[in-house]
Amino acid sequence: MAGNMLNQLEDLLRRFAVWFFGLFARLAAYFDDSAAFDHATALKNVVTINTRQHWDLAFEEAEREGKEGILAYFTKWSSPPCKFVRPWFAELSEKYSNLKFLMVYVEDLEELAVEAGVKFIPEFQFFHEGKTEKVQGAKRDQVEALLKRKIGHSMVQRTQTRTIEEQSRSKKAN
Repeated sequence: MAGNMLNQLEDLLRRFAVWFFGLFARLAAYFDDSAAFDHATALKNVVTINTRQHWDLAFEEAEREGKEGILAYFTKWSSPPCKFVRPWFAELSEKYSNLKFLMVYVEDLEELAVEAGVKFIPEFQFFHEGKTEKVQGAKRDQVEALLKRKIGHSMVQRTQTRTIEEQSRSKKAN
């Protein structure tokens, strides 16, 4: 009896998921502004990872460049939630210039996604001080909260330092 109820519950959840994601896909298509989204320009601060070697090299570059962490975005070309998040991810890369931003299309690099433990699309993985934290789904607020919690304080300090330096330069120029 319990097995029958479990099967019915699984069937109900499966139907709900199909309905929900169908609704989400229709809404995303309705609000789709990807035609106006210029990937080449908008993603200038985002490194699209093409190979496993490219992934390793990006981590080496981040260390060499003195980046405070790496935010990797595991995505799919055809996923409506991923299309919705892409422009925001580009904006985030402008806001947090002290981080390295990576984008991995799991269709192209399935082995890397499996190795990284990706279980959900989209998925964000933040690498900072030898630790990895994940945010699964198009949860932009959770990603930003994670970044603010982990590096927000240093970003504010760096911005204040930059502002003081700019003020002193302008005083010297006058």
